[in-house]
Amino acid sequence: SSIGFSALVLQSAVWPLVQLANPPLIPEELVAITKKFQDFHKMKYSGTRRLSWLYHLSVGEVKMNHLRRPYTVTVTTHQLIVLLAFNDSQQHTYSSLLLLTRLDDKELSATVQTLVDAKLVLLSDSKLPSKTSVVSLNMDYSNKRTKFKITASLQKDSQQDIDQTNCSVQDDRKIHIQAAIVRVMKARKSLSHNQLIQETISQIKKVFTPNVQMIKRCIEVLIEKQYIERVPESRDTYHYIA
Repeated sequence: SSIGFSALVLQSAVWPLVQLANPPLIPEELVAITKKFQDFHKMKYSGTRRLSWLYHLSVGEVKMNHLRRPYTVTVTTHQLIVLLAFNDSQQHTYSSLLLLTRLDDKELSATVQTLVDAKLVLLSDSKLPSKTSVVSLNMDYSNKRTKFKITASLQKDSQQDIDQTNCSVQDDRKIHIQAAIVRVMKARKSLSHNQLIQETISQIKKVFTPNVQMIKRCIEVLIEKQYIERVPESRDTYHYIA
């Protein structure tokens, strides 16, 4: 493939990032390269780690060859998806872009507006995108710079998005804590409550600083799941169940 590609793989427990509920439709130009990386990741980790694409946080470079001089533009993935739709036609109705990109109305409107503000595309009927708009390439576009970046629209996260992100992070951290407790107990067989707390913190602190109350709750969960048990003679001591 002639398309350059690089990816950052982030741990969800460390990076509080949430995938869009309705991800966009990736253009054919990008399908092969993303599938190739996904297959590589699956093979490397034997399918034990799930890969979630954060398209709304990605960027790309697109080369525009339809003008009097070529330009290389750095854009967000959503801007890229919209621009690639014009490979087949110099203009689209706003409604057709909704179908071609599968971006929700709010996100598509904001994305098209950034391209209008940058003067790369033109609207037929108003200054703001609407369902009746026709979006067309600006064939007279000109810029002194042949390489430039289009600024993404800034949208404030809703309280629902913030709550969803926090909940997702907490769930991932609980899984990490439970895994760390099991590793410690499997190695040590028996530990006092305070020792288990300290060794669990020691294992996880390079990733995040765990809350002691959360560790205590995770211990109770593992007792219920019968991974560990309290020693009858000493309620302050835990024993690993093989």
